[in-house]
Amino acid sequence: MKPLDEPSRKIIKELILNPRSSDNQISKITGIPLKTVNRKRKKLEESGNLRYYTHLDLSTQGTGLFHGRDLYLVTLKTGITKDMFMSGLAKFSPKYVYVKHILESFVGEKNGRVVLMFVLESPQPSDLIEIFNAEIVPDLNDVLGKDCIHSIDTLQLTHQISRLHNYSAERIINKKHPKNDKGHEMIFVDD
Repeated sequence: MKPLDEPSRKIIKELILNPRSSDNQISKITGIPLKTVNRKRKKLEESGNLRYYTHLDLSTQGTGLFHGRDLYLVTLKTGITKDMFMSGLAKFSPKYVYVKHILESFVGEKNGRVVLMFVLESPQPSDLIEIFNAEIVPDLNDVLGKDCIHSIDTLQLTHQISRLHNYSAERIINKKHPKNDKGHEMIFVDD
């Protein structure tokens, strides 16, 4: 995608401040013609550059359902490629029960090996190791072969500081349009 123009930046900043804003609201606030807002927003959505989702915070700072949160770094043995893992995802356990415990997951690389990163959550911190060893490891072994894991590192995560560039636990973005432009100055889009 080519770099964003100024109207697109303004539209995105309004959506970051309030993702439920209508095109009419964005047009009134930014002064961008309604048809332009509609066209640019639709183009951003269709290109996959603008995505919407709902996140329910189940941690102790949210609903309090999950009291344990750990980052698991699973380094796979030499010879297992990212493509092997990605194509194997469809073969994971049909019940896939532990998906409720995976807040986020990533594939990365370290020293020439594929690394899987899982942020796991559970009501009891002591359950995380059970979920990992009793549910996730057997699936990895089934899909990638016995002894597919080279090493495992874990980190206890206690407080989230920020997410998605613009959202901070300490700075909650007000849903109402700010009277001044200070809220917009603190939003990162691409500039």
